[in-house]
Amino acid sequence: MRRILMSIAVLVALASVSFVPALAGPGSGPDASMQALLDGCQRSDAQILTLTTPEWVYVKKADILAARATSLNSHPERQTATGVVRDIHPAGDDLFINHDFNDVDIDIAPDDASKGLVERFGNSLTSEWEEALIPPWAWPQIGDTVKESGSWIWDCGHWQDHSPYNLMPYDPYETGQDLYSPGESFGEGTELHPLYEMAVTREAADELGSYGARRLKRLDSWINGDGGWAAAEEECTLLGIPPAGGHGCPRLRDVAGAYSYDITLPPKPSPGSVLVINPPVVHSAESNVSVSDLSAIPAAGDKVHVSFTIPPGNGQRFGVSVEAGWSDDSPAVAHHLTIDDVHIIHSLDRSSDDDSEPSLNPVNNGPEQTQDPAEWVMFASVNGEWKQVPGLAQVSHGATVTGVGGDPLVSFDFYTIPGVAPRFFVSARECDIPLVDCASDIFLGTPSAIPFSEIGYNDHPGRIQDPSLYHRGQPLTANGTYTLSPNTSGAGYTVEDKPDDKCDSKCYEVTVTLS
Repeated sequence: MRRILMSIAVLVALASVSFVPALAGPGSGPDASMQALLDGCQRSDAQILTLTTPEWVYVKKADILAARATSLNSHPERQTATGVVRDIHPAGDDLFINHDFNDVDIDIAPDDASKGLVERFGNSLTSEWEEALIPPWAWPQIGDTVKESGSWIWDCGHWQDHSPYNLMPYDPYETGQDLYSPGESFGEGTELHPLYEMAVTREAADELGSYGARRLKRLDSWINGDGGWAAAEEECTLLGIPPAGGHGCPRLRDVAGAYSYDITLPPKPSPGSVLVINPPVVHSAESNVSVSDLSAIPAAGDKVHVSFTIPPGNGQRFGVSVEAGWSDDSPAVAHHLTIDDVHIIHSLDRSSDDDSEPSLNPVNNGPEQTQDPAEWVMFASVNGEWKQVPGLAQVSHGATVTGVGGDPLVSFDFYTIPGVAPRFFVSARECDIPLVDCASDIFLGTPSAIPFSEIGYNDHPGRIQDPSLYHRGQPLTANGTYTLSPNTSGAGYTVEDKPDDKCDSKCYEVTVTLS
């Protein structure tokens, strides 16, 4: 869940809502106006922050308890959704009490079979997973087809319009409004959170990935039984244990079982087209289990069927990628892109600088807890391939961050369809909230101990993106410096997209070389 910590005297936490393009028709799932309350949401920011009420609860709690009691289904809270990605971005803020790392937020337009997972008045399904629990190669991009599995929950922190009543149990103003006229109030949303399965079929028209000189389709599948402290809190809540005891419940899950996917190929370019299936690539560095029955074989209807079985255990991790296509499909154009440097125009961490905004202590709005260097984290997506940009864990006002020994900060090699410009999206955030090591927000296997950082709230350096494309990025057309679009106040932009006001429309610049 995305939150911005503000002055406790005014409002303890705000929830930021990511832009999701409108979809045709509402969901057909449960109604938040009553079901979310019956399942345990108590609509109180004050209680969430003091760990007396949960931030996430399972949907249809009574049914889950009954199913577990009869042992007919030991994991009825787990659900699977399929659909097309409508939005993806790293979260700008998350509540530090029950996160080790920030989440990656993914919204999908669900297929008809999955619309029952969307709250009655919703039009998309959100999924969240801490970024350190899913490696960047498994992150989708907008337009990709995904199959994702995880805990089906209510996000209890997303009902409000941020009035003072948010601090009171059951928010009497908005709860009354919601019960009187269901659907008019914002209402909690259903989510899959945390995930344990993310399978991405790279479908977006402007992305071929680094798959070779001919157009191929690619499947990336990632399974991870570590649900983070969100999984622990959800389990504790089901057992009647308050969130304060959430670390006493297990965060690791047994995700054993059979997994299968179909890669649907485009029509044959010619009668003589030959099916090409590259050998599956197991991501052994990230995996901690082996599978003995991994296969990628032709299937009916010009499909390639991929399957494997995860062995029994707890907290299993396994990743695999499969590429397939036709021998004479469209040729691709190779690109090499480097991010050469990042220039910090405003570090957002200098209280003595009149044109830079400090991160104020939310208790007394006092001075900056620590001066420069500031703590940042940055992710870049080039045509759907995600990487963390290194070297920004400590940045100084006015400095330029470069690679080591003259090397670029990060490199991308990829292919596109001829005539299609690749896309470039950058998301930067500050790391001023305690107990969340956001500078290490990248897959690390088993998360390590989290340091206690300064007590403040995150300012927002902003994101490089096109106002009309939002989190899809900007078209990459030439070498040079890229910065935030001047139109950062367009419809759909959130506080996380826009730079802080004291940055005069841009907090940083990124220099790239495209060949």
